[in-house]
Amino acid sequence: MAFIEKKKRKSKGRSSYGEYAWIVRYRDLTGREKQATFNRRDDANRARIAIERAKSLGEDWTPYRQQNMIDLRSIMLAYLDFKQLSLQPSTLVKYRNYLGEFERYLDERFRGRRVIEPKVLTRPLIADFCSHLRESGRHGRPRADLTVIKIKEVVELAWIWAYDDERFEQHVPRPRRFKEIKRPAPRETKAATELELRRVIAAIGPEQWQRNLAVVLAFTGLRVNQAMRLKWTDFDFGRGELRIRPELGKSRQERRGRHVPISEHLLTEMSAWSQMGEYVIHTNRRGHRERIARPRDMARAWSRAGVRTEVWQQRPHHAFRKAFHSILTEKGANADAISYLVGHDRGLRGIYTDVRALGLKAAIGRFPNVLNPPPESQIVDGGFSSSCG
Repeated sequence: MAFIEKKKRKSKGRSSYGEYAWIVRYRDLTGREKQATFNRRDDANRARIAIERAKSLGEDWTPYRQQNMIDLRSIMLAYLDFKQLSLQPSTLVKYRNYLGEFERYLDERFRGRRVIEPKVLTRPLIADFCSHLRESGRHGRPRADLTVIKIKEVVELAWIWAYDDERFEQHVPRPRRFKEIKRPAPRETKAATELELRRVIAAIGPEQWQRNLAVVLAFTGLRVNQAMRLKWTDFDFGRGELRIRPELGKSRQERRGRHVPISEHLLTEMSAWSQMGEYVIHTNRRGHRERIARPRDMARAWSRAGVRTEVWQQRPHHAFRKAFHSILTEKGANADAISYLVGHDRGLRGIYTDVRALGLKAAIGRFPNVLNPPPESQIVDGGFSSSCG
């Protein structure tokens, strides 16, 4: 039997993984106490499962770094360690979940093996994994084709990386991509109207942190990962400005950082919010999921509001960004000003036109107040009248 213990690191020994370490304590076949330390609970839990599996086979578990054979699971962990240097935290969580799903598939397929060698990586294996996802997926629910493609691509990226890494290149077969699944054609999307924005914000309870997120997204046009990492120190309420830090940028253009004006409606709304921590969007979660906003939570709000599915389906957070851009365009705001506000590349005009010439305050001033719910006369059977578009 193995168990996991959470231990706080000493101040001098804290690393980029956080202030806690995870220790797996167990006994070998002779009864001697042993332990292994990990930076993440997920890794510690994998080790605990491997220890108990080895004991059930009458074997002693050997830490991956001491094994003569390279374990495919340790390669995936090394890939995640490498990618944390370049990926946003939310994207890293997705990669970890996708590879975790592949690891569960491997454990089921090669049940009883203490070590799964990289040589099992073949095109038929990837094809069978894709079929598994489409038929049963996770928790017995089939995965959509687009989700299967995303998971498969992350697995293939890890395979390509391992083949090119000097530590694993002698053990990993040459990558062979499985291209039989075609990406479905993108669905046509519509922009939410002003009334639909009002309705979706009103559909979220005032005590839910998702409402604050919806308000910030609606009035700034930021990406959801950017909004989730905004801090109170980024806002200058006196000057009515928001500083978007370079580390929040997704594109090369955005990684320069920028200052943008804020709508008066947003300033008035935020002045009533409680500052319960350093982040503007205060969630009840802890750990690496604290700054993660689940799409399904916001999708429920759009659905409850009776908004057209083509506005928000598969992109419930990004729908606010599209609405911000579309509404300002409809109100006659400067196109370059809108691009600057949302962080788009303005090409040559962005190089030769100074920001002060764009009329940013005039542009953001055109955005309507979407905090009040629409009049009942414009709501028909839980939906909207034809005036909503």
